[in-house]
Amino acid sequence: MPRNVRNFWIEVKADGVKNLVATGPKAKDGGFKIVIRQRENGGISPRTIEVVGVTDSNGMIRTTTSVMKNGEAESSVIELTTKR
Repeated sequence: MPRNVRNFWIEVKADGVKNLVATGPKAKDGGFKIVIRQRENGGISPRTIEVVGVTDSNGMIRTTTSVMKNGEAESSVIELTTKR
């Protein structure tokens, strides 16, 4: 965990990668976007999973996980909203 409390904290561990990647936005109103792509029939699937974290001007923090196809949301899987 980070020393300072941030809006978001992201940790990624992948097979074959020695070090854990851990990070978060530094700004008080900072956010993030993660795109996960998957192989399909030897190419890249047009469907992705996107995880987006934003902070609004009212101090609300929202993380949304969506299944995307060709850049358009197919469905919103999870949404988590908290107060900063």
